[in-house]
Amino acid sequence: DFVTHTSLIKGFCVAGRLDAALRHLRDMISLGIKPDVKTYGVVLNEYCKLGKPKEAMDLLRDMKARGIRPTISSFNAVLKVLTEREELDDAVLLLKQMSESGCSPNFWSYFTIISSLSKTREWQEEVEELVHSMLKNGHKPDASLYSCLAKMYSKQGDAEMAIRVSTDAMSTGHVISLDSFAITMEGLCAKGKIFEAEQHFEEMCKRCQVTHLDDYRSVLKELICKYSGGISQEM
Repeated sequence: DFVTHTSLIKGFCVAGRLDAALRHLRDMISLGIKPDVKTYGVVLNEYCKLGKPKEAMDLLRDMKARGIRPTISSFNAVLKVLTEREELDDAVLLLKQMSESGCSPNFWSYFTIISSLSKTREWQEEVEELVHSMLKNGHKPDASLYSCLAKMYSKQGDAEMAIRVSTDAMSTGHVISLDSFAITMEGLCAKGKIFEAEQHFEEMCKRCQVTHLDDYRSVLKELICKYSGGISQEM
């Protein structure tokens, strides 16, 4: 019956016997016993643990075909393993398919993908579209997401956008991470905009509670020392 097969499937997955779990899942279906979302979820999570996103995505499609709506945690588990394996095209596609499956992405769905895409230059446009979609769906960025975006723009040489991201973070009480702050400030200092870098730091101190403030101050001082000889004349 349903309870017996489901218990066996869970037990096999816990024991790492995925093949046996899949056999019992197929047996359930052939006997006319409909697996529920939790039964599928156990097998899907095991695929993800084993780093098999293709098989996990096949299972998601099978669930959809049988009228079973996957949970947000199942989708996020697949998104996580896809990004870990740098299968970013599939990750973006899956995110866009979530709503079609009746499951709206949550903040972690977006963050998982954006944080991975932001590391690669060619994905900037997609990142910006995803951020727009995230905001439209009512999910607000946190300090970690702001940090990813600031670092992305800084690495691409767009110091102005990096500062805008950091300023947006401050407006919501967030502070970008120390490494993102360092690369963002270096982007300004390298262009001779040391005064702007100092102003931004002062504004950050006024508007936000900065943990490890001395570390941020030390980073900025080192950058000013490094680039002080290149201050532009208009400053």
